[in-house]
Amino acid sequence: DKKVEFINIISGDENFNIECDVVFVLLGKEIDLSLYKNKLITNNNFIVTDENMKTNIDNVFAVGDVRYKKLRQIITACADGAIGATSAVEYINKNNSK
Repeated sequence: DKKVEFINIISGDENFNIECDVVFVLLGKEIDLSLYKNKLITNNNFIVTDENMKTNIDNVFAVGDVRYKKLRQIITACADGAIGATSAVEYINKNNSK
């Protein structure tokens, strides 16, 4: 009810589920935040996060060039990914122990 349990994959005629606890959404090269309109805090069509990649919504993280930041280079996106993944794991571990 309150967490991801699986994703449903539809590929051609195939349709199957993959069990998982986390989903990372790839927005592509052109940022389209319409799915998150009026939910996430944005600035100039970029998602605002704290230094741990946390957004204003509990349990939602944003990394890479979709974030509002000064520098957009592959190295900063990789660093964001490492920080975001670590923050997400810490969040999951903290909330699974309750």
